[in-house]
Amino acid sequence: IIVDSGAAETVMPKGWCPQAATRASSTGGKTYTAANGSAITNKGEKVVSMITKEGQWRNLKFQVCDVTRPLASVHKICEAGHSVIFNPSWDDRGSFIVSHETGEKLWLTPKDGVFVLETKVAPTKMQTYPGFARQGS
Repeated sequence: IIVDSGAAETVMPKGWCPQAATRASSTGGKTYTAANGSAITNKGEKVVSMITKEGQWRNLKFQVCDVTRPLASVHKICEAGHSVIFNPSWDDRGSFIVSHETGEKLWLTPKDGVFVLETKVAPTKMQTYPGFARQGS
């Protein structure tokens, strides 16, 4: 998941994570503007249960849109009670999301000029809001 300081919403592609149910969203039908100026329409939301590379269980709410990659909004992360710290890749302090409540850190990985929150999506039976998925998902 790319951590994006320019994203107003945390978004995901329509077909991503079929094991999590798409629900109606209070922002459903809302139109966002992509970096290239094109319109992106909200098609609902999914709460996706996942595990971080540190083994931490997290639920993240995504707005479902016609985008190519999942993006986590820094603004939404901060509004949820966290800070996002970006450092150069050579800096030993690293880059991370830190909870104001617990001090727990989720480490970010610099990849191809962006910062990535590496996660594994939980299978259907472990989703907070399970949906229908292909067999074996």
